[in-house]
Amino acid sequence: MDTLFISTAIPFVNGAPHLGHALEFVQADVLARHARARGSGVFLLTGTDEHAVKNVRAAAVAGRPIDEFVGANAARFRSLADALGRRPVVEALWRRAAAAGDLYRSEYEAWYCGGCEEFREPPCPEHDAPCERVVEENWFFRLSCCRSVWRFRTRSSCTTTSPPTDARSGSRWETREIRTR
Repeated sequence: MDTLFISTAIPFVNGAPHLGHALEFVQADVLARHARARGSGVFLLTGTDEHAVKNVRAAAVAGRPIDEFVGANAARFRSLADALGRRPVVEALWRRAAAAGDLYRSEYEAWYCGGCEEFREPPCPEHDAPCERVVEENWFFRLSCCRSVWRFRTRSSCTTTSPPTDARSGSRWETREIRTR
């Protein structure tokens, strides 16, 4: 059986969700339900970006503590997912990964471009601007536990990666040393 992978955009929580977010989530859910009804396996991925510089700046403008501001807006986005019944699945996946020892907290330090909202080497070629050094504590998934499955799936005919450049990126990941704790 083929598995359909559906991913929504991962919105920043620097504001409340709007109709466009709701439309995207509902469309993804309809597509997933349709595929399941036709006998296909489905993996639907959605979420929010709660660790963006845009969120920090919006909290400052609102005059609210960052955690409180981000938490309130993230809760609004979660309520959309709850309405579609996704929360129990996500929580079960998290518990399973935690029980297997595949989740851990650690610090991450890297150069970050606030305009692109991504980690990259300075200066940012898109903005021709300096990047800032960011250190943050976060949850990490122990990717090394998936390497053999990744190799099998990407080298067999059961998985197709599109665009092909993403497949090349995955191949580079296969051979790199992965920090796990």
